[in-house]
Amino acid sequence: MTIEASIDDVSPAAAAPAVPVDHLLTAPILPTLLKLAVPNTIAMFGSTLVAVAETSYIGRLGTEPLAGIALVFPFAMLNQMMSAGAMGGGVSSAISRALGAGDRARAADLALHAAIIGVGLGLFFTVMMLGFDSSFYALLGGRGGVLEQSLHYSQVLFSGAISIWLVNTLASVVRGTGDMRIPSMTLITVSMIQIAVGGVLGLGLFGLPSLGMRGVASG
Repeated sequence: MTIEASIDDVSPAAAAPAVPVDHLLTAPILPTLLKLAVPNTIAMFGSTLVAVAETSYIGRLGTEPLAGIALVFPFAMLNQMMSAGAMGGGVSSAISRALGAGDRARAADLALHAAIIGVGLGLFFTVMMLGFDSSFYALLGGRGGVLEQSLHYSQVLFSGAISIWLVNTLASVVRGTGDMRIPSMTLITVSMIQIAVGGVLGLGLFGLPSLGMRGVASG
């Protein structure tokens, strides 16, 4: 048997390596959508609980802290929505497209670059808000004790902006792989810790000193 004959005997199907089929492409549509949506909905519910709990804690601290958090809230939401929504949506989209094309190396590069961008933008928020926070809040009408309370919350919150950006960016990377459970479980756990730490340190529970707005923000 010649070499040419041996090559001719090999069919194209036998020569081509088997390509794994992604279950997202073959599974029934409705169960797949529910599998992806339900964990994310639960994670969003956890974020809502955090907002309700923090508002309750700050309301107990007094009217000035409550007015102060209203000044910080737009910037806090901008930080959160840019990291989880705008940037996060782009990260998930890019990762999923790379994996869908079978290019795992590109997906790994995208994940690394996303983390670097997350650190950079988190640092940007920290520098901007710690450097110009009083000016921003004064433009929104902050004066006297209200401005002071807003600064107490803002300075602690935006000192940790990098951690907020990283957790949301990395959660978006995992979502891009089609796994919604791990990011959702992580965010729910973080939310519960945030509620507990903010309440204990903000209100001074279990014999600990009350740190007020700084304590709530430290969550």
